[in-house]
Amino acid sequence: MRIYHVEVPRLAVLLAAVDVAAVSAVVLAAKSTGFGPVSAAGPAVLLWSIVIPAFAMGLYQRSFLGLHRLPTRAVSVFAAAVLLQALASEVGLLDRFDLTAAALSLAGVSALVLNRLVTCRLAETPTFKSRVLLIGDDRSGRRLAEIEARARPARFVQAGFIPAEGGAEAVACAFRDSRIDAIVLDIAGEPEGALADVLLRARLAGARVETLGTFVERETRQIEVDDREALRLIFSEGSQRGAASRLVKRILDVTASLAILLTTLPLMLLAGLAVVLCDRGPMFYRQERVGLGGRSFRIMKFRTMRVDAEADGVARWAVAGDRRTTAVGRFLRKSRIDELPQILNVLRGDMSLVGPRPERPQIVAELEAAIPLYAHRHLVPPGLTGWAQINYPYGASLADAEQKTAYDLYYLKNGSVILDLVILVQTVRVVLLAEGSR
Repeated sequence: MRIYHVEVPRLAVLLAAVDVAAVSAVVLAAKSTGFGPVSAAGPAVLLWSIVIPAFAMGLYQRSFLGLHRLPTRAVSVFAAAVLLQALASEVGLLDRFDLTAAALSLAGVSALVLNRLVTCRLAETPTFKSRVLLIGDDRSGRRLAEIEARARPARFVQAGFIPAEGGAEAVACAFRDSRIDAIVLDIAGEPEGALADVLLRARLAGARVETLGTFVERETRQIEVDDREALRLIFSEGSQRGAASRLVKRILDVTASLAILLTTLPLMLLAGLAVVLCDRGPMFYRQERVGLGGRSFRIMKFRTMRVDAEADGVARWAVAGDRRTTAVGRFLRKSRIDELPQILNVLRGDMSLVGPRPERPQIVAELEAAIPLYAHRHLVPPGLTGWAQINYPYGASLADAEQKTAYDLYYLKNGSVILDLVILVQTVRVVLLAEGSR
């Protein structure tokens, strides 16, 4: 399901609808007995103070629809709900904030957890999975099997496989004898003749017919760099950014950056002082990065490594447990505080808040030689956070860079102000839970 060019899993929509209904029922039942808030805005405040943090903590993200890490996220949602309700009471949206409101929040978060326990159990049953018929080769068969195994939970099951040269009759028999919801094609050229006729009949019967690249894009929210139709997918119908969209994006960058700068200024001052006192070196670290159109600019971060970390002049990825990192630097990296000075790069226009992460020229040259379509990342401004950052941990290898590039290509095709807002909200989870940091 696509909502303003953003692919939204149907299971996430179902979860959200049940969450809103369940939390609303808890709040209204409490209000009817005189236990809940009495102000007119009280029920809405309590509802959204739970649902919005749940979204920020990734409880509607496909990769977190399973039960892993659910307790940690539930506790985070409850803490955020309590904080938001306390702030709402200070500005008069709630008559009061006390143990009553906290108890309602706990009941509402418990309803969210119960919803996931039930819904995810149902999602794992074959009844609720799409049955996919693949027409292709062994490579495409392995790819579908990998996606099905990696998804939590998988939204589909491969119900059949027909070699690309299998013929129209084999496809017709498979469709007739099995309950097929989607036919995925990985064949050379366009289907024609009898095969085209069979596929059209299947589509008219309600089955979805699509190419392997389109199927993988929807299921993984990536555009794979080695897919033979990757370039066509990038330039197919998506969300083209016109002048108005670019203007809105720039206004969002400036206003949000100023807000972040003002609210984190005391924290940045303390972080800078800690860096200087740790090993008596400079506070900031400036480094050349590649930005929009392949042009270079100098990025600014709090220094997290020793002064002599790259004395030999060789560019290296940071790795887990990197011995070049200082004691203060490890904390700054884990909390992402070291990235905050890049707000100045956003205000200057070198970067955007959302976009592919900029890399060093030496590393860019290596990756462009090794990863197809890597250079296309530079068609949009680099970002402080991005689609790859909220979906994949910190990368320190060629394989990691290839996975992140696949996410960046998806953003290149589907980028919009709405997707930018989704990424910004999801970044809260990445920062607070220190996901993927090194």
